[in-house]
Amino acid sequence: MTLTMSTDSRGVARLAEVISPAPREVWADLVRTDSEALVTQSPEWTSAMVRTGKFVDVSRLYTFDDGRRFVLPLARRHGPAGAILGDQGFPNGWGIGGLVGPGPDARVIAAVFEDLRSRALQRTQIRPNPLHGSLYRDGAPRSVHGLARRAHVIDVRNGVDDVWTR
Repeated sequence: MTLTMSTDSRGVARLAEVISPAPREVWADLVRTDSEALVTQSPEWTSAMVRTGKFVDVSRLYTFDDGRRFVLPLARRHGPAGAILGDQGFPNGWGIGGLVGPGPDARVIAAVFEDLRSRALQRTQIRPNPLHGSLYRDGAPRSVHGLARRAHVIDVRNGVDDVWTR
């Protein structure tokens, strides 16, 4: 499914196109170029969820009129449970989702929320990258219910020995 729409609301980035499910090649490129991407935001992670037979990939590729692109990893349970639970990024026990791609900001997140609201689902749950929590708070409309969670983040870029010395 491809949905093309344009949003010109104040404080919201202009959305040029939405493709669902997100094309794997584009998604993988966005993960590679996002220095803060998590393994749970990768297309391989969603593919593993789908292979369990319990989920359907409903990820969304967002393209903005300034050329920036982001993927929102989302899954939906098969059957009646999916209709009740809606789309999730990700269900309990499946990790952290949220937008993946370099340079998200509150305007982009506001546009994503507008798109999700336009889909008229009963509910959509997103567990964003903990490093982007403030962006989601700033970009979320008042109608979004946020539930604070604790996440422990360890910088491992300099190796295990560096982690242990800190």
